[in-house]
Amino acid sequence: KDCPEELRQAVSDGKVEIQESEEGLVIQVTDQMLFEQGSPDLKAADAKKLLNKVGKVLNSIEGLRDRNIRIEGHTDDLSTPFDNRGVSYKSNSNWELSALRATNVLRFLNETGVDAKRLSAAGYGEFKPLTKKPDETDEQWRARNRRVDIVVLRSKK
Repeated sequence: KDCPEELRQAVSDGKVEIQESEEGLVIQVTDQMLFEQGSPDLKAADAKKLLNKVGKVLNSIEGLRDRNIRIEGHTDDLSTPFDNRGVSYKSNSNWELSALRATNVLRFLNETGVDAKRLSAAGYGEFKPLTKKPDETDEQWRARNRRVDIVVLRSKK
């Protein structure tokens, strides 16, 4: 009920899911909402608009604005060499790609006013996949695993 309309619309479009976990509130964003394939750089308009709304929510809702936030980058299980400002990553690229994506989301949230002391980033590559649904194809499952999770931790420390 406290979500901005744009965030609610993103959820209804299947681009964002919000759920509770043992660690806290998880805002799960598909990579196609935030990044071009194989790129760690945020897409211009849509990604920044969504993350701006998320930043406002994290700063304005009582019970969220004092919590630490971990941004987690995830990839699928396919190795994708990518280029990061002229530096080409060819081995262990899923770790680098997921870490750079998480860091870029962290930096943007900080720019929206989320206190840097509350933020941390982690890149998990393909090593924390979502459970495959029985009716999912391999490509649908891989697409769901290409994501960024913004985890609002339960513990204040």
